[in-house]
Amino acid sequence: MVGLAVELHRSSRFRRPRRLEADMANPKWQAVINKNRVLAQELGISGTPGFIVGNELVPGALDLKGLKELIARGGRGK
Repeated sequence: MVGLAVELHRSSRFRRPRRLEADMANPKWQAVINKNRVLAQELGISGTPGFIVGNELVPGALDLKGLKELIARGGRGK
């Protein structure tokens, strides 16, 4: 996974792959990433994007109208 991230980073307009590699190897960030992976697995999220608003989980992309509707529902507690 680190290799793919570095390769994507190199092909982007950002040209600091060594910094990315160092940050990704940092135990502090690895702990954050691992915690998020565990949480995603517990919630049944297997990809991105995914949205959680209120008690509702929506896996996958939403257009602006769908995102606004999700937020409105979440604000009403539904």
